[in-house]
Amino acid sequence: MKHQLRVLMYALFISLVPYLALSQNCVTCHKIKTPNIVTDWQISKHSKNEVTCDVCHGDEHNSPKNISKAKIPTPETCAQCHEDRVEQFKKGKHAYAWAAMNAMPTIHWQPMELTQGMKGCGGCHKIGLKSEEDIKKLKEEGSGY
Repeated sequence: MKHQLRVLMYALFISLVPYLALSQNCVTCHKIKTPNIVTDWQISKHSKNEVTCDVCHGDEHNSPKNISKAKIPTPETCAQCHEDRVEQFKKGKHAYAWAAMNAMPTIHWQPMELTQGMKGCGGCHKIGLKSEEDIKKLKEEGSGY
């Protein structure tokens, strides 16, 4: 019985290695490119519950050369684990903003670009910034704002 349990545990560990390695590859690259996103994930419940990057973003994007293959989570993606929260989201004002974002020629996963011209999330969430210099400083500090 103990031998079977060891074999089962070993098989489980081996089956998880590719997923853990994939996630670590994401973290290694994104710590350089988007460190605040990595930090946000590392302190999140997703990280603590071992929800790796590929669960929400897919596993097709694995280098800077194929960034277009990264999947951007949608409410439907979130609903796979958070059905009740997505239902609440769909009843609120941010669901309308999400629909408007997806109708724009730009796309949601480029937060820096979307703050230009008061488009995207920055259209509402840019409150308090007084100048382009303020925005530039935030970008230099790694903000996704």
